[in-house]
Amino acid sequence: MSTETVHIEIDGVRYALRFGYAALRQLGKLWELNDLQEIFLRLGKLGDASDGTLSIPMLDTFGDMILAAIIANKENDATVLDNEIVVETIMKDHSIIQEVMQSYIAALPQPEKKKAAPVKRVPVKKVRKKS
Repeated sequence: MSTETVHIEIDGVRYALRFGYAALRQLGKLWELNDLQEIFLRLGKLGDASDGTLSIPMLDTFGDMILAAIIANKENDATVLDNEIVVETIMKDHSIIQEVMQSYIAALPQPEKKKAAPVKRVPVKKVRKKS
């Protein structure tokens, strides 16, 4: 899990983003969803923006993700922000999207990597051929 803090500057104010459960809970509130699976399904519909093509629904979703991460950090005063202000910031710098996506993913619980069980070596008896 990454401990590096991601910041975004909006209208001259620098906000520290918080990811993980707190941000997912805020997304649930923004989208009026109570089920984490429904939230993940909606995030999964973002598609691939690696070619630089962004639709309005994609921008809205990214804006909500950033807004939720700002609200999740109680040190921020997010009362003056809304999705439109956040999306305008994203449109000026698309690299924010990649950084936010990576941070959301890094903050999710990762399955434990199980170590392979040691292989038990069974002694092999040599069989002598009868002559």
